[in-house]
Amino acid sequence: MKDNLINLLYRSFDDELSDKEKLKLKEALKHSPELQEEYNRIAELRQTITQTATFSFSSSFADNVMRQIRLTIAPKSSMDESWLDALISIFRPIALSAALLILVFMFMNMFQEDKVSLKGAFAVSDVTIEEAYEPTLTLTLE
Repeated sequence: MKDNLINLLYRSFDDELSDKEKLKLKEALKHSPELQEEYNRIAELRQTITQTATFSFSSSFADNVMRQIRLTIAPKSSMDESWLDALISIFRPIALSAALLILVFMFMNMFQEDKVSLKGAFAVSDVTIEEAYEPTLTLTLE
């Protein structure tokens, strides 16, 4: 009978009890100080767990761990690889910003040149044969 009440107590925290089970548990809690103490202990434990802040690793945690593993496994003479890994880890956070900035400049060039093409994106103008052979002509026109 006592195991049945303990199981009912545990279920009351996770599942919805029927009216009959709620009444049975309420009566048992009134008459059993041990069961009331267990109820208070579980309630306090659940409250502590819900109030505890969740811990999460940073976004670069896996990269840092893998780099450390590679450095410990790799021979110490591979200075070039460790230098490259360090360079990659330094510039990884700004790579997305740099890519977006490049795209913004490409779109600005396209709108200024009024050409939706690669030539417009990179601000490449058409060069005639005369301009190629006579660069001073281009400089004086500008």
